[in-house]
Amino acid sequence: MDLRPLKRLVSLVAVLLLLVPSALAVYSIQGTFDTSRLVTLSGGISQVEWSNPITYLRATLKDSDGNSVPWVIRLSPASVLVSQGFVRDSFTKGRNIVVEVWPTKAGDDGRPIVDPAKGERLGAAWKLTFDDGRVLQEASKSYAPWLEPAIFPSQR
Repeated sequence: MDLRPLKRLVSLVAVLLLLVPSALAVYSIQGTFDTSRLVTLSGGISQVEWSNPITYLRATLKDSDGNSVPWVIRLSPASVLVSQGFVRDSFTKGRNIVVEVWPTKAGDDGRPIVDPAKGERLGAAWKLTFDDGRVLQEASKSYAPWLEPAIFPSQR
């Protein structure tokens, strides 16, 4: 009996099992971000990195103390944003926004730093309000069922 096909199958399964955690890590909100607290920031958009599986928004945002800090905000995939009526041009440079983010778990102030040269902080968007009043709601109970009920006071 030739065992080569079985050995190939076992090897393939082993490789796939090694890759699954890496693939899931891309989508891990709960693992990377502190979903027990929201930070509200306001400021102007610097750049959007429109892509799948994750879109990133770069912005200089003011914290509650009025300090301007560069942030990288994780958004949904471009395909999801389009399905909600948002296109790349919705995120034009200089456009003012108010964003509620879950900061990364490390550090009290939303660190670790994404880019040491720029001092950017990383957060995942919960809700983004544009200067024209349009709202991009990034999460809901069905999207993030692990969240504490306090995060969902009447769905904000």
